[in-house]
Amino acid sequence: MGRAFGLESWKVNDAASLEPTLRKAVQSGAPALIEVPADRDAAGPWLPGW
Repeated sequence: MGRAFGLESWKVNDAASLEPTLRKAVQSGAPALIEVPADRDAAGPWLPGW
């Protein structure tokens, strides 16, 4: 999606890749998009009314 808008774009598939990808994005000096897929339940249980 980011590339369609002219952004540097990466997808991180594991925790070990996150830091190096963040470094690349910052070093690019340009707007960037990093996709980090997450499990819906990773943030904790769903609370009604929140």
